[in-house]
Amino acid sequence: MAKKIVFWVGLLGTILLILLIFLVRADFCNSHNWCGKTLDAADLIGPNLLIFPIILFFSVLTYRMNELVFTHWFNFVRWYVIIFVLFTLFNLLNQNGGGDLGGIVSQWLSMVALIFLFSLFFIVSLIMIISKYRASKNLKI
Repeated sequence: MAKKIVFWVGLLGTILLILLIFLVRADFCNSHNWCGKTLDAADLIGPNLLIFPIILFFSVLTYRMNELVFTHWFNFVRWYVIIFVLFTLFNLLNQNGGGDLGGIVSQWLSMVALIFLFSLFFIVSLIMIISKYRASKNLKI
């Protein structure tokens, strides 16, 4: 049951991310007044939605695998996503919005940290899934 829930949450989060990207890229908001407030909220939640395509990828990857593999990965995901969301919210709320060099450096460091967190999540998830999958194969033999 948990596999299905994680799959659907990953899929819905990915769809929401695509819709937000469409709203921004299609310049849909020029003709609608409600968009300004929606995009302000999207600025805060948008970076947090970037984790959902990765979760969807790994949930599809582990869907047909042994339940132990999924449980092992899901235990990692539960605490990592919380840390990721808290970090990005803290980072977005405390960015220097100035146009000076400090603001540029702050945004650059934020982007590097975000890329590092995504890479760390991807690599650790891959290692955990592969190692647990191999261990579960050895238990069956």
